[in-house]
Amino acid sequence: MDFKWESKEKSEKKESETGVFKVKVDNIVPNPCQPRKCFTDEAILRLSDSIRTHGLIQPLCVRQPEGSEGVYELVAGERRLRAVKRLGLSEARILSIRLFRYKGCADMG
Repeated sequence: MDFKWESKEKSEKKESETGVFKVKVDNIVPNPCQPRKCFTDEAILRLSDSIRTHGLIQPLCVRQPEGSEGVYELVAGERRLRAVKRLGLSEARILSIRLFRYKGCADMG
């Protein structure tokens, strides 16, 4: 599936909307409830090499916490985020979703 993305600075979409965008990596914060705690340097290095060669194929899945304009919390993709940071990339593609209070419900727009 080929996603079309646009930079949030050039986008006419509202910050709270869902979809695929390109944002600054510094605006993405890790999920404090990340179940996976162990990330080997070797695995991140291999993924970094793959991203350098092929690009970030799957966008980082994020949500925008209420009241935090321009900041995104990672939902899925901790390894990809670490690899992108390791490469020194300033921006990454994200898939912004809305999460609801009901367990297992998400709206991808």
